[in-house]
Amino acid sequence: MSNEQIAELVEDFATRYRLGPVFVRDALKFIVPLALHVIARRALKGRPIVMGINGCQGSGKSTTAALLAELLMECSTYSALAISIDDFYLSSEARVALSEEVHPLLITRGVPGTHDLALAMETLEQLTNSAETVAIPSFNKATDEPRPKVNWHQFGAPCDILILEGWCLGITPQLTDALALPINSLEAREDPKATWRTWVNERLVSYQALFARIDCLVMLKAPSFSCVASWRLEQEQRLSASLAEGEAGNRVMGSSEVERFVQHFQRLTEHALNNLADRADVVLTLDSSRKITGSVVKMGGQ
Repeated sequence: MSNEQIAELVEDFATRYRLGPVFVRDALKFIVPLALHVIARRALKGRPIVMGINGCQGSGKSTTAALLAELLMECSTYSALAISIDDFYLSSEARVALSEEVHPLLITRGVPGTHDLALAMETLEQLTNSAETVAIPSFNKATDEPRPKVNWHQFGAPCDILILEGWCLGITPQLTDALALPINSLEAREDPKATWRTWVNERLVSYQALFARIDCLVMLKAPSFSCVASWRLEQEQRLSASLAEGEAGNRVMGSSEVERFVQHFQRLTEHALNNLADRADVVLTLDSSRKITGSVVKMGGQ
């Protein structure tokens, strides 16, 4: 594929996703070389690989993953698919049970322990090793429920390059001492005994087996956690705009709800911002408007 054709692909993608010229510029400068890097890794491995994309809420993980999937397929003979760890969230019923058995804060989706980890592991295994069609789970954030299986996307495995994106990908558990003091008002008011955050930290241990399946980890590194609320609110506003007027079951959040919601993720997000870049294979540094300001690509980790 020529440079001109790649540029046309990126511009077409930006048009479809209603993205501006800055996105096109950043994509050509940083995302296209990343795609070529991943293709080279796949060739070196000689087997299907999993590419992980970590980034705080609203950092552009889904958009980056979608563009990478298109670039990987157009610039190589490999098949590629982008999926999200968000699509493995537990149902509201299962989270209600956790909230009653463990802690009330577990009614809210997002933190480790609120995913169907076994289903995620099984899906990754099937996508990278099966020769049959695989059903890809899907979660509807507007209704806060998994979509019915009849609506799951079908993919003909194996997938040569599987892209898995998620806010907690690659994050390791915190030391016990780090859990003692609350990090925000949510923890201070609603988790004064550190029961919830300790349980979440313990659940994160079991996620390490999933993260170990990642062959190339990319981090979209935000400048700080302070960006998260505004970025997440933009996501909710786009979600609301995409829904039919009066759609039943709509649970799109307003600004005050988003402010509280993101506090559930602050602890582990800041932990990642402080530690994950050292372990990631690729780090794309973002500014407060989500522009990519630099990249570090480590050639090791093969």
